[in-house]
Order: sequence, then structure tokens, then C-alpha cells
Amino acid sequence: MIVSLVISLTMLATTKSPLGDSFGLFTDHLHHSRATWTFLHVGLDAFTEPFSKTGGSVYFPQPGITWGQLPIPYPPGMFAVFLPLALSGRYVAMSSVAYAKLGVLYMVGIMHVGLWYTVKLLRLESLNYRPLLVGMLWIFAVRAGLQGFYDGAFLWAGAIGTLRLRAGRPAAAVVWYTLSAFISYRGAAFGSFALLAASQLLVARIPPAKKLAVFGFCTVCAVLTVGAFWALMTHSTHAARRPAESVLPPLEYKGYVVLIVGLAFSVGLAIAGSLLVGATALVSTVLCILHAGHSWHGFVCFPVAMALGMHPPKRNYSPLLVVLYIAFMWQFAFGYAPFHWLEELLRFIERGGAYK
Repeated sequence: MIVSLVISLTMLATTKSPLGDSFGLFTDHLHHSRATWTFLHVGLDAFTEPFSKTGGSVYFPQPGITWGQLPIPYPPGMFAVFLPLALSGRYVAMSSVAYAKLGVLYMVGIMHVGLWYTVKLLRLESLNYRPLLVGMLWIFAVRAGLQGFYDGAFLWAGAIGTLRLRAGRPAAAVVWYTLSAFISYRGAAFGSFALLAASQLLVARIPPAKKLAVFGFCTVCAVLTVGAFWALMTHSTHAARRPAESVLPPLEYKGYVVLIVGLAFSVGLAIAGSLLVGATALVSTVLCILHAGHSWHGFVCFPVAMALGMHPPKRNYSPLLVVLYIAFMWQFAFGYAPFHWLEELLRFIERGGAYK
């Protein structure tokens, strides 16, 4: 953790990118902060009007109007994550570069917390290949945090939910899985966990009022999340969404290879690991196809590794299968090679803090 933070903070301090990220390419940390401030003023119009219109109608001293052709393409829980940055950007005077770096610093912090809870799930003495598995997840996540992505927040919620599920607390688990999807649509990757937790909650010996309260809360969050997605699909054109859409549908040769290999891994992991690991790999495979083309969307594979932490796998080699599954999906669905970040890091060092 200390080494990871030192590397991250060193890159953040030395980057020459005016956007604060390590590569000068990504703006989500700026977009989401300004979108949050915009939502506080325009309300639901943020989900129905292009961001170039709503964002431009509200004063905010920092940049962030990117993806202006779309309404807010994220569920409402994203605003809760970025509220501190939105308030800082509005009321604390700072340069645009300082604000951009503050945003990346916030993302790096959230990502490390999400990773910390993820690693807690994998602290099983019977889990072979653990350093390899944790290492590849860690490198992928730190890279995304330095690019300004907030996926650590939904990982954080999903990992806590899984820890609660493993501890025999299905009510808390259901709430945390719901919050994961409420924060990011990629929280759907925990769908198999959520179904297991909900089924355990239904038969649990707890007061009916508590069950009703939990399911009521989850229903409200689900309606808001689905409503936000419906608004995005309804109030944006296909041409406007095209840069953000998956590159695999409609399925052709590569898409079918990803699907068939993913199904084969799902069966193998169900046999060698557990039914939960296999089911999670199946969900992940579908999401890999739906989210293909953007490297940071590869976080949908993380729950497959987390499923190993629920209980000792049936076969000692099952963690290695998970490593191979994730590496395959990252390469063929998201264009992320295992040593891609090392190449980027070397280029960053050679150019003295500039990637491009």
C-alpha cells in the first residue's frame, strides 16, 4: 500500500498534463465534478438535456464540460462520490491544474480504499497464486486511478458487500451491492452476489420489518438507477452515444470468440472454484461484451476474483484460471495488455512527466 501510494503521488506531482492525469488524455474527474454541481442547480434536466447546455447554464470556475453531446451518462450515486470535489471547485480558489490534480488525488485515494477491501477478500491461506492475482488487479486499478476514473467507489461498495455476505449478514450485503450499482452501472458485475444475498435475506430469521425496509431502499435505488439509464437512452441520439458504446456488438468473429471463451471459462470456474465464481464469470463475460473498447471498463472482471474469497475453491489451480480469464478479457475485449501500464510508466519517466 505504501509503495503504491508513493508511486501514485510521485506521478501525480510530476505529471505535466494540464488535466492532472498521468497521460493528458482523460477528463472524467473534471466532468463528474462539474456535472455534480450542475445537477445541484438544474435537477433532473441533467439527465434529459445535453451537458453542453446544462453545464454552460451554471457558473463553475473550473473546466469540465466534456462529452457535451450527452446528458449525464451515470447513475445518481455518482453525484455523492463527487460532491466534495464539486464543492471544492466552486468555493476554493485554485488554478485549473491544481484542481485537476486534486481530482486525480481524490480518485487515487478512493481507488486504494477499494483495493484494500478487495485484498481483504482474498486473504485466504488456501488461495494459491494470490500474489499474481492481487498484483494484476492492483496495477490495473492504480493505472485507472491515475487517469482520474472513479471505479474504486463501486469496487469499495461491492467488496464491503461481499465481506458482509461472507460474514452471514445478507441484509447489509444487499444494501452495499445496491449502492455499488447506484454509484456506477458497472456495479451490475456484482449481480450474482446480489442475487445470492437477496435469496439469503428472504429466508433469514430477522424481523419482517427490517426485510421490508431493506428491499424498499433497494427498490428505490434500482428505480432511480434504471430511470437514469432510460433517460440517457431516450434523450440522446445513437450518433452522440457512439464514442462511448461497446465496439463488439453486433457480434462478429472477435465478439463470438470473446463470448465462447468466456462461457468456457465460466464452466471451468464453476467446476474448479465454485458455482458463484462461475456465475460471476458468466455475468462478467456479458458485461465485457457490452462495455468493450474502453480499458477502464475492465473493472467488470474484478468481481470474478472477489468470488474466490467467499470460501476456499475446490481446486488449487482455480485462482490461476481466474488470472487467465481476466487477462484474456482485458486483452480481447478492452485492448489492455498485461504489461501495458509498465510501458506507459517507462514512457512517462523518459519524457519527464509527459506521456504524449
